[in-house]
Amino acid sequence: VETARIYAETAIQNRTSHNQFLIMASRIDSIISKIQQANAQSVMVQNMKQVNKLLEH
Repeated sequence: VETARIYAETAIQNRTSHNQFLIMASRIDSIISKIQQANAQSVMVQNMKQVNKLLEH
């Protein structure tokens, strides 16, 4: 009986850890997406500056 209780507690802890890991992974994916979006926007701004310079001449 004691072994079953310990096994059940361990299983619950593992499931909780797994869920926390999935939440953390989701947050990291969100941060990566925001960084990539900011980088793409920065590249676009630089390209627009170059186009603007070409149009002025």
